Formats: sequence, structure tokens, C-alpha cells
Amino acid sequence: MIARVKATNYRCFKSLDFSPNPDLNIVVGDNEAGKSTLLEVISLLISGRVRGRRASEDLNPYWFNHDAVKAFFEALDRKQSPDWPEIDLEIFFEDETPGVGRLRGVWNSEAKEYPGLRLQVQPDPEHSAELDAYSSEEDLPRLIPSDLYMVTWKDFAGEIILRQPRGLGIALVNSNTTWSYSGVDYKLRQLIRDFVSPQESAKIALDHRKAKAEITSGILREVNERIGKEDSSFGVSLQMDQSASTNWDAVVAPHIEETPFSMLGQGRQVSTKIALAMSRTPEQSQFVLIEEPENHLSHTQLQRMLQQVNSLAHGRQLFVTTHSSFVLNRLGLKSLHLMYKSEIAQLDTPDITNDTKEYFQKQSGYDTLRLAIGSKVVIVEGPSDEMIFNLAYKIIKGVEPRDNAIDVITLGIRGKRALELGKALNRKMAVLRDNDGKEPSYWKDAAADLLETGKREYFIGDVDLGRTLEYQVVNTGDNEAKLRKILGLGAEDSVVETMVGGKTEWAWRVADKEVTLSWPQYFIDAIEFIHGD
Repeated sequence: MIARVKATNYRCFKSLDFSPNPDLNIVVGDNEAGKSTLLEVISLLISGRVRGRRASEDLNPYWFNHDAVKAFFEALDRKQSPDWPEIDLEIFFEDETPGVGRLRGVWNSEAKEYPGLRLQVQPDPEHSAELDAYSSEEDLPRLIPSDLYMVTWKDFAGEIILRQPRGLGIALVNSNTTWSYSGVDYKLRQLIRDFVSPQESAKIALDHRKAKAEITSGILREVNERIGKEDSSFGVSLQMDQSASTNWDAVVAPHIEETPFSMLGQGRQVSTKIALAMSRTPEQSQFVLIEEPENHLSHTQLQRMLQQVNSLAHGRQLFVTTHSSFVLNRLGLKSLHLMYKSEIAQLDTPDITNDTKEYFQKQSGYDTLRLAIGSKVVIVEGPSDEMIFNLAYKIIKGVEPRDNAIDVITLGIRGKRALELGKALNRKMAVLRDNDGKEPSYWKDAAADLLETGKREYFIGDVDLGRTLEYQVVNTGDNEAKLRKILGLGAEDSVVETMVGGKTEWAWRVADKEVTLSWPQYFIDAIEFIHGD
């Protein structure tokens, strides 16, 4: 299995050092965090391809890390002589991984004996004069001249690799069909071709060439005779294309229930590719990379697909990127890696109990992903708390919480479980809860090991003002009179009983009219805490 992945100066990765789990790896993060690039690096190192093309064919200036390129050209502007930026990618395998024995050596950045593969992008020595001339020009475009670079793909023994090493089966599954021949992307063709034996492939190729030759010598011969009679034909004739782009596997189109694959809905395409990748033997798909499996799938299809992934995952190393809390919770928090600004951290720490991991896995509807990604998080018990907190924040600070990158999440009475995630991720987190008739110190003491002043704090209402939010709001300042008017209540009606009986309704009316109330002190304290740096 893959033990370690290192990437230097590749796309968003200035310096990445990632140690995956031996079985399942779920990678989450905000957009542009580097999730897809991580899968791309793994696939590139093992297959030598990116976006269906060989690395040397796809190489372009945008492979290079932006910060490294910027630093290089700024040094040129200062009349210095900086080294040209280079890309260095490495993948280290566990010793017992099938097929990696011959890849063992010390040609790696650690200079120690491991089995692995390394891909480097460096200035081509044969173009050193051109590179020197390029760097001496004025007003250079801030782009690396990648056409003057070379790509080297070797194993750790220092031997050049020309094709994917035998035994290292990899399948990359995503919803992208833009790298396609006849509407089927390269990776799907690779999956399907694995079902064809070498003997069958050779026979199909021979029959395919014969068929094209027969068309050329048959019906096209008559056409060519007519063309030849034209004085201005200059020897032009028509023949069936025998080039590599028309090999049998590029013109045989997969069908699902008599429907061409390219004409299926995207959801069916995604689920089919995942099924093909997972149904092969572990040796054929030892490493499975699945990018955002929730794309284009209904909830039912997604649930069925995740069950399939779980049941067929044994013996494989899986990497799954996702924006879905359902996927994250179903597959398990213990496998989570969080990507933030192109850096990666693992969530499997003692700070999160097995009980909490299993809890979120069973309660898969809760938005765990927001907890994992948010830099500042406020946890409240219910929808009414969320609406009132958002309103109070807006009135006190003049903007919505989200405008200050603060995510307010309703999690019921699971505040302590959220604190476990917050501690593991080192998140700034405010948890608001009802006192339920107990002193705030009671709840804070129960979570003392998870709290940290200025980092993760509990905010709980004064017992003297009542057990829940409704009592706290009514009993603060002159709110009761305002609420009676807003809710259309007579003098004989109980404001607090009306609010308790319609928790969401009263909060919605207050939030809809953006009424300025006297806010409970624990709300004010929470707002000031989460707003601060």
C-alpha cells in the first residue's frame, strides 16, 4: 500500500508530505484546497499520465507552483541568478505491497532504501543556452518555459519507467467526461480494457485492421478510381485510418442496456465507473481514487454506491474526496483527512472518541463537513437559536456571521461531540446551549477537557432567567412588551408559553422583521468571543 506521498512545487502544493491510511482515506476541504490535485499526484506517479495524457505531453507552465514561480521572477527582477523552479513528486510503498520489490532503492529525497516511484520536472540540459537567453530578456511573461524542460519518471532504484509498473493497478473515477474518445473518458477505457486478455486484445486488433483494410480495398477502391480520373486530384486517395488514434479500444463504445455510455445521465456514468473500478480484483485496482462520488447522484443512488464501496473495499487502498457530510459520515470520521490551504491533517486522534465517530456515522444526516471545514464555528441547539443568534450578530456587528467567515450550525444537544471535533481540528468554536435548570458551571465542568479559553468555549444562560432560550429572551430587558406586540398577543396571553409552544414561529417573526431586542448576556458574550481574532 501507499505509505507516503510527497510533492514539491506542483500546482497548489509548495511542499506536501502526506501519510495515508492503509485502507480508507476521505479527503475533505474547501474549494481549491488541493483535494483533486492530491489524487492527480497519486495517479500521475503510478500511471505516468494526467488527464489521460502522458506527463511529457501534458506538461505546461501551470504545473509549477504559483509561489515558486513568483519568487523566481522576483529574484530575476533583482538581477539575481536564481535556480529555475523544479517539480519533484514521490510515492513510497509499504514493503509488502505486491509488485514493488523491483522498485526499491535510494533514489529518493530521503536517500534511504524504500520501494517507490519518483517523477521530476527539470530544465533540460540540452536547452540550457535557450534558458539563459530567455532569463536575460526584459519584460518576461511570468510563465515557466515548460517546452525547455524535461520529465523524468524513475523508480527508487534509479531505473527509467516507461509505463505503469506491472502489478500496481490504479483506478481514478470522477464525473469528468471531457478527456474522451467517442464520449468515453480514458480512465473508463482503461477499466474496460482490463477485462480483455492480451490474447483477445491481439485478436480484436488484427480483425479490426483487416476490416479497415477490406473497406479500403473494397468500396473505397471504386471511389479512389473516380478521384484518380480527375486531373486536379494530385494523387489524393481515401483510406481507412490505421493510426493509433483509431485502435480498436478507441472506437469500441461501451453500452449500458443497449444505450451508449456517452448518452447516459451523468449520475449513471459515475456509478457505472465506480462499479467497474470496485468489481475488479484487488490486484487490478489496488488503489482506487474516487473524486466527489456524490456528484450527479440522487440520495438513493448515493446510498447504494456507498454500500458497494464499503462491501468491495477490502484489500484495496481507497482515496475519496467529497463535499458531502453524508459520504463523510457513512464512510467514517476515523478515515478523515482535512485539506486546508494545500496542507493536510488527519482527524484520527485521541481527541475524538470512538463513540463520537460511530455516532456521526449512524446519524449521517448531520453536517459534519461544515464542522471540519469551518475556521470559526458557532454551535446552537435548534433553528430558533440559529435565527436569533444570526440576527443578534447582524445587529451588533452590522454584518451577517457568514460575512466574517463564521458558520452557525444547528446540532441539537450534540455540542460536546462538536467540541471533540473542534479540539482535534484546533478550530475556534462557540457552543451555546440551554441551561436546563442547571448552573452553567455544571455543563462547563462536564466538558472541561475539551474547552480552552479563547479557543473553544461554552456559553450558557443564567439559571435565574429560565431553562431555555425562550425564557432567557422574555426575561431580558423590556423584551416581553416587544414580543407581545410582534406576536399579536393580548394582555391575558402568556408570551413565554406561546414562544415555547411555537419555537420556530416566534424566532422566524423576530428575524423576519429584524427586531432589535435586549439580547441575553450569553449571546452577547458568544458574539464577542467568536468575532475576535
